[in-house]
Amino acid sequence: MTAWLSFIKERLPLASYALIVGGFVMTAKAVTQTPWTWELLIPFVGLFFFFIELRLMDELKDYSKDVVAHPQRPLPRGLISVSAMKKVVNAGLVVMWVFAGLSFLLNSASAISYALTVLYLYLMYKEFFVGESLANKPFLYACTHQIIIVLLLVYAAASLNPEAIHSDLAYLAGFVILGCFFTYEVARKMDPKAHPILKTYLSVYGRKGVAVILIFLQLVSWIAAILMKEQVVLFGLIAGSALLLLSWFAFMTNEAKFKLVETAGTLCLLISLYVIPLSLWLTRG
Repeated sequence: MTAWLSFIKERLPLASYALIVGGFVMTAKAVTQTPWTWELLIPFVGLFFFFIELRLMDELKDYSKDVVAHPQRPLPRGLISVSAMKKVVNAGLVVMWVFAGLSFLLNSASAISYALTVLYLYLMYKEFFVGESLANKPFLYACTHQIIIVLLLVYAAASLNPEAIHSDLAYLAGFVILGCFFTYEVARKMDPKAHPILKTYLSVYGRKGVAVILIFLQLVSWIAAILMKEQVVLFGLIAGSALLLLSWFAFMTNEAKFKLVETAGTLCLLISLYVIPLSLWLTRG
């Protein structure tokens, strides 16, 4: 038990997960115009399970790289065995499938969307059975994984209102978050001294390539916000993009400031998670 508590402390940022999941649920609440109710806890729990399971799966998937690049992490240093982690991951999948089944008591749209989420998560875990082909293409690899963000938002919305699966607003909100979540994913891997085995975006695409990727991802969020016809959302995203641009200029002048890009990427993500509820509250009450 002590080993697992140490693992949670080191590798499971539960407070951060709560903040992220809270943003998804608040956005789902806003797009479905759901009043404050205990039912908000249902998608919160479902998404919290998701992010914990995703982290555990990543620990296994990254094990061979971590042995070389991050030997201080729990699995490489032997705090927890790979076999033990596999058992916990499998148990987590069972819990999520049970949760999907129980969601039928709420509504079928919620249950089906969560089941699809679990299925897609499993495919991500197995790297779609083409892991070697994706290994040298980090952007394509990330695209296959990040798209689940839209499904997470749709699931949360469907849990509150089954008609949300037919709502353009729910999908557009998902793409707003997707662009910024993907931005964060890229921004947090900007260390110029990262071990080559990690094949970061910076080492594979170079600074110009990463800049193009970040611009593209921000445009994804901007376009979704424009289609939502929510000016407050767009202005919030523009503010996040401005911070990202400033951090990028600092990074270009001194690569030792790569953490500024990660910080700006984090702020972009948080803005995308909470600006939609703020906008819809201001415009619709």
